[in-house]
Amino acid sequence: MGQPEQALRSVPPVQPATLPQTLGSSERFFVSLSAFAPTNLARVIAIEGVLPAQRIAWALRQLQARHPLLRASVQRTRFLHRALEHSPPLTLRTEARRDELHWQRALPRLLDTPLHGPLELHYLLGGFGQRSELIVVADHALSDGVSINSLCAELLALCAQQTARPARPLHPVLDRMLPSYTPRQRARAFTGSLLRMARFALRRSAPRALSTAYLHVELSEASTTRLIERARKEATTITGALMAAATGGLRTALSVPVNLRPHLPELSAEDLGNYTSATYLEAQPNTDFWSSARALKRSLAVAVEPANLLAATSLVYRTGALFVRRQRPLAQAMISNSGLVPFARDYGAFQPVAFHTGTSAPMLSADYAFFCNTLHGRLSINLVYAPQVVRRGQAERKLARVRAALEADHV
Repeated sequence: MGQPEQALRSVPPVQPATLPQTLGSSERFFVSLSAFAPTNLARVIAIEGVLPAQRIAWALRQLQARHPLLRASVQRTRFLHRALEHSPPLTLRTEARRDELHWQRALPRLLDTPLHGPLELHYLLGGFGQRSELIVVADHALSDGVSINSLCAELLALCAQQTARPARPLHPVLDRMLPSYTPRQRARAFTGSLLRMARFALRRSAPRALSTAYLHVELSEASTTRLIERARKEATTITGALMAAATGGLRTALSVPVNLRPHLPELSAEDLGNYTSATYLEAQPNTDFWSSARALKRSLAVAVEPANLLAATSLVYRTGALFVRRQRPLAQAMISNSGLVPFARDYGAFQPVAFHTGTSAPMLSADYAFFCNTLHGRLSINLVYAPQVVRRGQAERKLARVRAALEADHV
C-alpha cells in the first residue's frame, strides 16, 4: 500500500539527552530485580484490516525519535541516553499468524524472555484483511501501564499515517519530581503498607515463581455498562468492584499499583516512564459484594492521598526489592485497572478490535495478578500467574469466579 510522502515524513532529529542520568529508586528496583527475573510488560493489540509491516517499522522509528527513554540503555548503575542516529533501532519481528490462539502461546514466552533494548514489537500477521496481533513488549523500568497504553495509541495513529508529534522532553527520575518530605513523614506514610505486607508475607509458604502463565476473559458491552451503572449507584467505581471480585469476601492482602501522574503536573500520559507506586490493602471477611467494594475503594482513597502515597513512594521501591527477590507471593491478588484504552474505533485501513495486557509473573509477588482495561465499552480482565505457584485449573476457577461476581444478579 502506498504511503503519502507528507504523512510519512520523519520527525526532526532530536538532540542527545543528558549523559549519563543516575538511576532513581524506581529504576534501581527494576534493574536489581532483572538479575532474578525478566521485568517485562506487554500489550497485545488485535486488529482487523490491512497494516503492512513496513508501515509499523516506520512508526517505530518515529516513536524512538520522540521518546528519550526509547533511546535508553539500562545498565547496572546508569541510564545511558543516546541520540536516535546513534541508537540501535527498536526491534520489529514479523511472522505469519497460525491460528486464533497463536498470540496466547507467544505472550508468556515473550514476558519471560529478557529484552535487549527498551522495547520490542512482534507482529503476528494474518491473511490479507484478516485479524492480526501486535504484541508490544517493553522494559518495566522504562514504562508503566499508563504510558505504554498511550504509546500503543500513538503507534496506531502513526500506522494510520497521522503526522508524528513533537519530541517529548527528558524528565528527571521520579525521586526528583516528588515533593520533599522529612524522614519521619516518609516513615509514617510507609508504615501501614509495610506492616500489612510483612504480616501477610510471614504467613506465606509458597514455591518460587519462575515463569508466566496467562488467561483472559472479556465482558460484553452490555455487561460492562450494567457494571458501571450499578457501581455508581452503590457509591463506588468499577475498580472497587474489581477489588471486591478478586478478594471474594475473604480476608486477604491485596496489592494495587497506583498512577502518580495526577500528583505530578509536569507529566502526562504521553511521557514514557514508570511513574507508579503501590499500596497494600486488606480485605475484610464476611461482607457482601458492594459493601466490600465500597470499603476497599475507601481504603484505596486514603492510601493514595499525597501525604500517604507520595511520601512513601521512594521507600516502597527501596524496600520492595528485599521482598520480591525472594520470588514468593506477598499478596493473594493484585488489581491494576488502567481504565479506558485511548484507541479510536477505526483507523481507516485497519481497526483495533481487542486489547490485552500482562507483566512478567516472577516480578509480581502475587498469586493472581489481574490487569484490567476497557476498550470500546468492553471490560477486559487479564490474569497473570506463575504455574509454579498456582495450577492452571485453580487460575481458571479464580477467573471464572471473578467474572461471575461482576456479572451476577446483584450487579
